[in-house]
Amino acid sequence: MKYFILVTISILVSGVTSLYTHSLETSLRNETFIDNAYNKDTRPATKTAIKCNIKLLSLKDINTRDQTMTTVAYFSFTWIDPRLAWATKPAYATDIERIFSTEPVLFTPSMVVENSISDLGVISDVTLPIKIDKDGTVTWTPGNVYETSCDIDTTFYPFDKQTCSIVLTTRGYTSKELELASTRNQSF
Repeated sequence: MKYFILVTISILVSGVTSLYTHSLETSLRNETFIDNAYNKDTRPATKTAIKCNIKLLSLKDINTRDQTMTTVAYFSFTWIDPRLAWATKPAYATDIERIFSTEPVLFTPSMVVENSISDLGVISDVTLPIKIDKDGTVTWTPGNVYETSCDIDTTFYPFDKQTCSIVLTTRGYTSKELELASTRNQSF
């Protein structure tokens, strides 16, 4: 009896194995990006909701004289791009869970650290893989060293408490085009 159960379980597990192949993903990419003429300069929707999160890796410096904070962090930006969804396409739906691409190919929101004192450029990492799930959910996690302004009040030193922020905004889009929302109790 134990032998029968073991054989049944192994058959069930082996039946769940994905049929992913390189040629299947290549076909999906061609259909999505070439055949459908995907345009990275076009927003995914009239109003695109961008979920934002920050992962602080280290607090590198707090400079009371210059009123600055230097951090090593990465952001997580998530949005839905229905043009990239393949969950409803029978040829790919069960075999490919996710694919990866890069900034030069995909729409990415032009995000800026507004209170940066060293760089007001758009957050970017052209070599970073961007995850695309089969339902069209896109997850982009660029990171960097950020030097931001921080009003530091040491009146009650050594019992003072400081609150420093990293303020995100978007360049070139209005609030009617991109909606930023935090995925945690964080202010953006």
